[in-house]
Amino acid sequence: MSSKLNFKAQLEAFRANAPEYVNDSYFFFDWFCSEKALKIKSKLLMTKAEKVMSKLGLDPEMHRVFFKNNCPMSGKLYDSFSICTNDEKNDVVIWCTPSSGHKSTEGQAQLVDFRDYETREYTGKVGKEINCNSWKELTHKLVDESAGYLVNILQDEVRYEDQQA
Repeated sequence: MSSKLNFKAQLEAFRANAPEYVNDSYFFFDWFCSEKALKIKSKLLMTKAEKVMSKLGLDPEMHRVFFKNNCPMSGKLYDSFSICTNDEKNDVVIWCTPSSGHKSTEGQAQLVDFRDYETREYTGKVGKEINCNSWKELTHKLVDESAGYLVNILQDEVRYEDQQA
């Protein structure tokens, strides 16, 4: 995948079936399925990525998405998407799969939020994980989780302002 379009431009290219979408392997970074399957898979993933962007309040002009078709050592092929910063760092801020193919988590929807992460010496970045039995359950939990996340931020701001007074 060579495109560095932001998510807003990616969504426009997707909806118009524009060359930026088609010629860039439908925003897939890596795949183990047939190339013919990429267009269908990207339609499903793009709508899900749009929902996650919206529910988490991510700026579509400051982020972009890429898709991956994963081949685990133990399990079946499955798709995921990563939402990254659209800058020189290109940091992954959200990783998500609507349905895992790993035997241990097969069929589960998973999301990892790296926006507020800790770095561990041996494993690297560790984000906040949400694991659910279905995509629908995950999207409902995103509302609850993001609402709680925002409440914590607002409470911290109030505490800081109280300390300054």
